[in-house]
Amino acid sequence: MLEFTLHEIRVGSRSYILLPKLNETQMQTLGFRLKRQGFEVASLSTLTAKRRDMVLRVSPSGLCWSSSDPADSIVPGIPELLGCPKEPVPVKELEDRYFSLGLAGQGAVLRFEPRMETGSLWRSLRAVNQCGLSPDEHRVLLFLLEQAEGVCELLTDYPTHSGRKSVIGGRVYFVSRLKTTEISATLRSVGGPSARNSYLPAEGILRFAKYRPPPRREFAALFDGLDEWCYLRPI
Repeated sequence: MLEFTLHEIRVGSRSYILLPKLNETQMQTLGFRLKRQGFEVASLSTLTAKRRDMVLRVSPSGLCWSSSDPADSIVPGIPELLGCPKEPVPVKELEDRYFSLGLAGQGAVLRFEPRMETGSLWRSLRAVNQCGLSPDEHRVLLFLLEQAEGVCELLTDYPTHSGRKSVIGGRVYFVSRLKTTEISATLRSVGGPSARNSYLPAEGILRFAKYRPPPRREFAALFDGLDEWCYLRPI
C-alpha cells in the first residue's frame, strides 16, 4: 500500500509540495480552505491563491508550488483532503493522467506525464541532486516496465558501458542505455538516493523494442492500488 507521506522540495527560489492526484471535490475543498485563510482564489485548470504575503498554486496533477513556503497554508489541510471520497473515472482517463502510449508493431513509445520530473524543472532537480518522482508515478512506471523488453535511454548518476557524460548544474551524469530490468532496479523516486540511480529523460519519453499491452483489468488493479496517492477510482 502507498500510504501518503509528506514530501516538501526546495528548488532554487521555489518551494514545492507533492500532493495526491486530486479530484474535483478535493480541489474545491482546498479552495474553500484557502479562502478562509484570506486568499483570493481563482481556478481554471490550476488553482491560484493570492494573499498580500504570498501567491501559491495547486495543480490537479498533485503539485503545489510557491516562491514563499506554502507549508503553513497547505499542510494542515492535507488530512481533510485524504478524507475525501475517490472520484470514479474510466480506466482510460486514469491512464491519460499518467502517460500516453503509442504502439508500433511489437514496440511502443511511452510519454510519461510526471508532476515535477519534466522540462526545466527536471534540470533544476538534477543540479541539486533531488528527485520529484512521486510514489504513485514510480509504481505506474514500474508496471509499464514489466510489460516491456529491450533497452531505453535514461540519465544515470553512475557510468555505464554505453554512457555519454552529461554535466548538469556542475554534477556529472551519464546518458545511458539500460535494460528495462536495470531501470526497474535503479529508477529513483522522491526521497533519498540509492547507490545507483536512474532518471527519466527531461521530455519523459521511453522507447520499448517489445511491449505487451496488458488487459484492462490489470490497469484497473494498478490504479486501484495507488491508495492515498491518487483520488481517482477506476471504473
